[in-house]
Amino acid sequence: MATSGSTDFNLNARDLCTYALKVLRVIPAGQTASSEDMADSIEGLNLMLKSWQLTMPNLWRQTEGSLTLTSATASYSLPLAYRLISARFRQSGRDIPMALLTREEYFELPLKTSTGIPTQYYFDPQLAGGTIYTWPVLATAAGETIEYTYQRRYEDVDDEDNDLDIPHEYLMAVGWNLAETLLETFGKDNATAQRVMMQALRHRNDLKAADREDVVRFMPAARR
Repeated sequence: MATSGSTDFNLNARDLCTYALKVLRVIPAGQTASSEDMADSIEGLNLMLKSWQLTMPNLWRQTEGSLTLTSATASYSLPLAYRLISARFRQSGRDIPMALLTREEYFELPLKTSTGIPTQYYFDPQLAGGTIYTWPVLATAAGETIEYTYQRRYEDVDDEDNDLDIPHEYLMAVGWNLAETLLETFGKDNATAQRVMMQALRHRNDLKAADREDVVRFMPAARR
């Protein structure tokens, strides 16, 4: 028999919550979840994915952004950025890497409106959205930009028909870890808890092992 030729298998929020509830044996195979159980599962799913922003590198969430500089302006809003990874000053098609400042280093600068080529930046991730501060500032802007790499936030699951903001390879791990998240909600026995926690950890470790950039190092040959 020929293979399907397709690679688009996916589960939406309802499907994945149903999978987690089956893992917990809250509902048997072939049954659908009650509206209350589904609402609890969607809540747990959103909470879990938000918490993963703290611990997961999530290379697929790394996104490129660009902001156009204006004259004598030191700060710019970056509402979609959860974490800023790097920044480059671009002028006439040429990029100059910028150095990251800590909060203390930036606010201790004696004159934040010093003019010149921006070579340093500080990113302030506040609740209402992030702000990037550049230093020095351009006296007169003429189309220069800051090109930046940032880690965007997970999109919310607002409805059980929503697709999840994850790669398809995350489906199994998200399903088992959602089941782990829901253990307290559904008061499962210790044997079930141990089974679910063990599988959730295994899949979470698989994600962490795969979710990193390849590193190539060149070592000098030993002298003979």
